[in-house]
Amino acid sequence: MTERSAPAAVVVALPAGSLTEKVPLGAIVTAPWPLATTVMVRVEPEPPAPAKDTPEYAEWFARREMPRYGWTADQMRCLRPMWIGESHWQYREITGKYIGIPQTTIGVANDYGFTEAQYRGIPEVQVEVGLRYIRDRYGSPCKAWSFWKAQGAWQDSADPEQWWGGWY
Repeated sequence: MTERSAPAAVVVALPAGSLTEKVPLGAIVTAPWPLATTVMVRVEPEPPAPAKDTPEYAEWFARREMPRYGWTADQMRCLRPMWIGESHWQYREITGKYIGIPQTTIGVANDYGFTEAQYRGIPEVQVEVGLRYIRDRYGSPCKAWSFWKAQGAWQDSADPEQWWGGWY
């Protein structure tokens, strides 16, 4: 019987846009074990975006933007409850001078180059403004979330529906 040597490592290059949340874009995945069978990788197409003008769409859009800021998908575990507490991901939410999904002011939107009309009317703009603000002030959603909680900007409840804002 002839003995076949298995490769020391199998390298699979995955195309950008087809990776799961656990593998960063452009990564090379290695399998350091000998493979006795053929391995097939199947990439499922991304599901369609939720209906625009919905909280689900805003959250979907934020999740897609995370890599642009150098954040991994696990940062959503912090962003999601924070923005549930602020606005329930509703882009039409207004609390005094605080507007939209991240509950920022028009002044903050202006600082990032957006007009009042853009900020009030476009959920993607609100998500961008909120993510930029978080990046610039805190560094990441989880650091912002830690600050948010430390400031007493949430109630002692496991239910994010009971939380209230105040992280600026």
